[in-house]
Amino acid sequence: MDYLVLKALHVASAAASLSLFVTRGVWMISAPERLQRRWVKIVPHIVDTVLLASALALVWQLGGLAALRAQSWLVAKIVALLAYIALGSIALKRGRTMRTRIVAFIVAVAVFGYIVSVAIAKSPFGFLSGLEPTQFRAALVGAGATRRTVSVAPGICTRFCSSATADSGV
Repeated sequence: MDYLVLKALHVASAAASLSLFVTRGVWMISAPERLQRRWVKIVPHIVDTVLLASALALVWQLGGLAALRAQSWLVAKIVALLAYIALGSIALKRGRTMRTRIVAFIVAVAVFGYIVSVAIAKSPFGFLSGLEPTQFRAALVGAGATRRTVSVAPGICTRFCSSATADSGV
């Protein structure tokens, strides 16, 4: 299948998946009996299967496991997807209290937003990836950082320190 068609299918199924998740979350709070409808138990699984299959096909077209090793943003999406699945399960099924379910629902939607931002930016930093190293350094110095800061994602942002910190040998 053509890459652009596959990507469009992936984006459309991601949008449908989020729409269905938000709908079920709202129903969980306002009309839980609606969650018992047959289509509500079937359609989201079909959409999520299409989403996962299109994601796997896209990774395959990018080079398979080699792409995962070379492009850290893909790994970030996978890790965030696992968090989204766990949070979604707590939100819609496993949460013991309504408060737990609502918090899990809100965090799951935020994680979904992060996944989308990672896909758009092609960076594990997602929507924060537009910050230049000088902006990171300015933020660190502005926050009173006195030591060199080493990123947890080597190769993306390696070291940032103020000129004063660098001069002092810290």
